[in-house]
Amino acid sequence: MSSDVFPCLNCREIINLSMSNCQYCGVAIDPAAATAAAVLQDRVAEACNGASRLKLMSRAMLFTLLISFVPFIGFAAGWAFLFFLVAIPVLLIYWWVKFRGLQTSDPDFEKARGQLVGAVVLWVVNVVLWQGLALIGSIISGSLRL
Repeated sequence: MSSDVFPCLNCREIINLSMSNCQYCGVAIDPAAATAAAVLQDRVAEACNGASRLKLMSRAMLFTLLISFVPFIGFAAGWAFLFFLVAIPVLLIYWWVKFRGLQTSDPDFEKARGQLVGAVVLWVVNVVLWQGLALIGSIISGSLRL
């Protein structure tokens, strides 16, 4: 991903890399600093997209757990749940390794970290709910006696 935009180092408005002056505040743009800011902007955008994807995956995991009890389509939903069970932690670790050292004051990056924490919490809730439902199912079917 290569972007031609970056936040102005003076007013923080998003401007084009090819500009010599900021169109909002008029400050002169240093090409080297602008290129570095554009690279940082790309990394922040990538981190935000990844965190958002993980949040959506953890929500989809809960949905597949609930749908797995529906006849006929439940089988496919069960496999999807198992996919999310493995994929989410792998992608969480990947995100953390790739972006943990990213230094930025961008509020979107802080929001992305919050989304990541939410994804972890929802993944844990899904696992606990899955095990709880399995335990209840075992008790109801009589294969587990208390």
